[in-house]
Amino acid sequence: MFAEVPRPDGGWRDRAACRGCPPAMFFPGDESEDEAPKAVCASCGVRVDCLVDALLARETQGVRGGLNERERKSLVRRTRRNIRLGRSPGLLAAAASTALQEPRRTA
Repeated sequence: MFAEVPRPDGGWRDRAACRGCPPAMFFPGDESEDEAPKAVCASCGVRVDCLVDALLARETQGVRGGLNERERKSLVRRTRRNIRLGRSPGLLAAAASTALQEPRRTA
């Protein structure tokens, strides 16, 4: 599943919306505190590259590419299942479609 995904070049980090933000912001204590980092990600032009990098690195903490650890694990599980069932072109397409969706609003 990861074999078909090229690692983004490192230059995307220089264009990230989170440049200059405190790193601790992206490692909230629990998921109820991840709205602020997700808002930064939502406005980022390199969000897909960040998410793909986090998935390839199997990042286990924090918010990357607009998704927290639980959401990234869920994306990988769904993609694996869909590939097995012949319903998905792969991880890169899943990451791109997930990152381009509107962020969920909580009431």
